Amino acid sequence: MSLANDMAELGIEGEAFFVGDGFAKVFRLPAGRVIGQHAHKVGHLGVLLLGSVRVTTPQAVTEYEAPATIELPAFVAHEIESVTSALWACVWPNTDGALTEVDFERMVIA
Repeated sequence: MSLANDMAELGIEGEAFFVGDGFAKVFRLPAGRVIGQHAHKVGHLGVLLLGSVRVTTPQAVTEYEAPATIELPAFVAHEIESVTSALWACVWPNTDGALTEVDFERMVIA
C-alpha cells in the first residue's frame, strides 16, 4: 500500500501542485492525526503554514508552530503528528520532470 493510500484511509486530504521544477503537496491535518513514519529518496522541505505539529526523526522529537520550515534530508525516517489542526506542505525539487503525482511518489518514497 502507498503512503498516499494510507493517508486517505486516515482522512488526511492532500492536493498536489507541479510548478516549474518543483512539486508540492499540501495536506489538511485534523488535530491528532499522524502521517506515519516514512522516508524519501530525495530531501525536501516540510512547510507548516497553519497550526502546530510534532515531527519525530531518529535524532529528535520537535514541536513546531506555524509558520515554520523544516528540512527533511533524504533517507531520514520521519513522522508528522498534528498537535492542532494544521496545514502542512511537502515541497520537493522535480528536476526529473515527473508527469503525474503517482510517478512522482514512485520516485521519492524510499
